[in-house]
Amino acid sequence: MTNLKNHILKSTLEGTNKTDIPVWLMRQAGRYLPEYRELKEKYSFNQLSENPELAATVTLQPLQRYKELDAAILFADIMSPSKALGFSFEFNPGPVLENPIKSPEDIFKINIKDIKETNQYIFDALKIIRSEIPHKALLGFAASPWTLACYLIHQGIYKQHLGTKIFAAKFPEAFENLCEKITEITINYLIECSNSGADAVQIFDTWASLLSVNEYENLSGKWIKKIVTKLKEKNIPVIIYAQSDINILKIISEYQPRVLSVDWKINLLELSKIIPNDILLQGNIDPTSLFKASEDIKKLVRDTYTPFLQSGRIIANLGHGILPQTPTEAVQSLLSEIKNLS
Repeated sequence: MTNLKNHILKSTLEGTNKTDIPVWLMRQAGRYLPEYRELKEKYSFNQLSENPELAATVTLQPLQRYKELDAAILFADIMSPSKALGFSFEFNPGPVLENPIKSPEDIFKINIKDIKETNQYIFDALKIIRSEIPHKALLGFAASPWTLACYLIHQGIYKQHLGTKIFAAKFPEAFENLCEKITEITINYLIECSNSGADAVQIFDTWASLLSVNEYENLSGKWIKKIVTKLKEKNIPVIIYAQSDINILKIISEYQPRVLSVDWKINLLELSKIIPNDILLQGNIDPTSLFKASEDIKKLVRDTYTPFLQSGRIIANLGHGILPQTPTEAVQSLLSEIKNLS
């Protein structure tokens, strides 16, 4: 039986921890770490993320450096599940698709492949990591169907993924079909992440920021709701991260995820008062604040999390991923102060 006293994030998710504030950081494994940069001199991103042993090594690097971290999140990319839809990509430095969607016909000819056939390396990596950290939480993740679609559809001259909104407006039937297919593979992918050792999974709806309240339900929300419903049937805790305003976050809370994760523009205390009490909050330190002096970082931690002490309702994290040039000492200051506070 797992010792939940030593398993702070898992016990928080299960509602049994009211004293300690768990912490992990988006993109905690990767570019800001010297040990990662050494590996990156030898291997490409694809080689690191698609080799189970190397992916496990990179995933565990931040936990070896920072003992305060309560969870590992798999070193992978939100593009990974798209292999089950027949997409191929390289990183240069971001994802570059070999075969982006350019027409409705490209969508209707997609044949869904078995997720284990296309992504077994992901599940093998999770199993390795799980065996290495019995008293820490392990997280899998995927993009929301809307956010993944933003990367799969060719943008043409448009930036910030406006090409996806235009495609959805011009070809609503095809876009609906695409999101149905992404939803199916995402459910299968995240269930298999859980079967391979993940204690919880996070859905990234980063590009919710493009959508108005009126657009959100149809283009993104209904697909997330379907995923959350299926995962809850399997007792898999779901964290939803969305870059959006408080009105869209209220909509997402209606899908009843276990955790709602938000960026630094949202007032956590205000949000906590308008969503159901049984939904935990995660976030939302501004990643750029890690370039401040140590004492300023510690003050920010106290200001952000003191209102939630003894509530059992907060998971400390950033409001987005760690930036590449972030000083490692600043991350240490952040993590140490979170643990000192709790």
